[in-house]
Amino acid sequence: MTPRLFYGTLTVAPPGSAALDGATFLEAARTAPRYRLFDLDGFPVLVESPQGGAALSVQVWEVPEERWREIVASEPPEMRAAAVELDDGRTVGTLVGPLAWVEARRGVEATAHGSWAAYVRGAG
Repeated sequence: MTPRLFYGTLTVAPPGSAALDGATFLEAARTAPRYRLFDLDGFPVLVESPQGGAALSVQVWEVPEERWREIVASEPPEMRAAAVELDDGRTVGTLVGPLAWVEARRGVEATAHGSWAAYVRGAG
């Protein structure tokens, strides 16, 4: 299994969610301060942003490759695999979106909340 970073919907999924069947939670972590988080109508998107980014609270999970392929297949085609740097210098794989795609769809910036979970709590 490969460690993968989750920053959005799956971080607020109820315990035992089928979305993470076979995955093992490893740790809570923070990204390096060069990412932005957006809401596209309830769909979270992480964007790399060397200028204007922030450290975001995330989760690192070990995910079986078959399950990871299913997760990737369920995402919009604009999302791409990328390595995201954590605040301790390690990198973890995840999916990120292009800023132009987010802006064209009028994504709402959630970065200031520090995490998707905090954003969801604040938007509710």
